[in-house]
Amino acid sequence: MTGRQKMDWVRRFLGTLLGFVFFGVAGIVFKLVLLPYTVVGTANQVSRQVQARRLVAWIWRFFLRFLEKAGVLQYELHGFERLGRPGQLILANHPSLLDVLFMVGYVPAINCVVKQELLSNPVMKSPILACGYVPNDESEALMERVHRILGGGQSLLIFPEGTRTGWDGVVHFHRARCHWVCAAPT
Repeated sequence: MTGRQKMDWVRRFLGTLLGFVFFGVAGIVFKLVLLPYTVVGTANQVSRQVQARRLVAWIWRFFLRFLEKAGVLQYELHGFERLGRPGQLILANHPSLLDVLFMVGYVPAINCVVKQELLSNPVMKSPILACGYVPNDESEALMERVHRILGGGQSLLIFPEGTRTGWDGVVHFHRARCHWVCAAPT
């Protein structure tokens, strides 16, 4: 490794480290900033959730730009203008942990089905509750909620089970743990 390569590695390492610190600090600050949005049962709840989503999207775009400026990653966006239309269901693969940040950051009003376990994460809990994201509890009530969201004109992002790419770059699909039957309303 040449001196220049070592310096580049150190710069990327420090940028990544600062990125994790920034993400953690933002999560703690989000607890305070998003507190008014986490109040359940208020009038215009969907409107408040969309406002919270736009705030979260702004912060996540800022975070992605920080990572780009720090030399941690480079990215180009193509086709995002076609996402987020009313009633649109977006199924996305999940090759990295940054996928959600890109999708939510650049499609700011989108709703999202999230892993149930993220509600136990102190950094992620407040944004999930404030934005009205849907925890995947694998219940029939989940399907009813998704139906109401899409029927109400929101767009919805889902990362299907098994689409997380492994370190080897190969997607390993898993058999579903439960099955749902959906029917159009009569």
